[in-house]
Amino acid sequence: MSRLKGIIKNSNTVVNTMHSLVESEIRESNINFNYDLLPELNETEKQELINCEKSLLFQGKQFGNVTFEIGKSLHKAKEVLKKTDGDSFMKWYEALGLNKDQVSIFMGRYQLTIDYPNAKERILMLSDVAVKETLNKKTDTEVLNKVLNGEISTSQQIKLARKNISRALEIDEAEIVGNNKVEYEKVEKLIKKIESKLKKEVDFE
Repeated sequence: MSRLKGIIKNSNTVVNTMHSLVESEIRESNINFNYDLLPELNETEKQELINCEKSLLFQGKQFGNVTFEIGKSLHKAKEVLKKTDGDSFMKWYEALGLNKDQVSIFMGRYQLTIDYPNAKERILMLSDVAVKETLNKKTDTEVLNKVLNGEISTSQQIKLARKNISRALEIDEAEIVGNNKVEYEKVEKLIKKIESKLKKEVDFE
């Protein structure tokens, strides 16, 4: 009986320690929202929202770790199933209740953390939609780097960054075409001037 009490006591100590660690990590979480933009709220209400945000950020981090492990397991399963027929992997993950889009995001997020280990924490905090936009073929290296360094993190920000770069390229191309047109007109005028001069010389002879 005393031994059982000792086990229960030790278990309670471990639970309490883990609880304290979780609370400590939540308290130390950095907030993203500027609560000064909400002058209608008093300090107590703002603090309540801050606590909610920190809790959500912490839970998001834990969820990110779960998605990492799922992606890792999917990669391993795919490697093993390479020896079988072509759609075995799809049949396998569908039996688990997953669809192609979900698997693509899980595996894509995992691969991003492998390719860019220094940005692992940021990648794990991205929403599924943001991961999907990051993996989009239209997302170039410049936009990807902005995601990895934390400059942008939402799907809308990624889309906007991609659009802005596309516009910048269009402007550059237009300027090149414009400059080429100016150069062409200069050359054309020079040729006409030379032709005119040669014609005068021939007529003079």
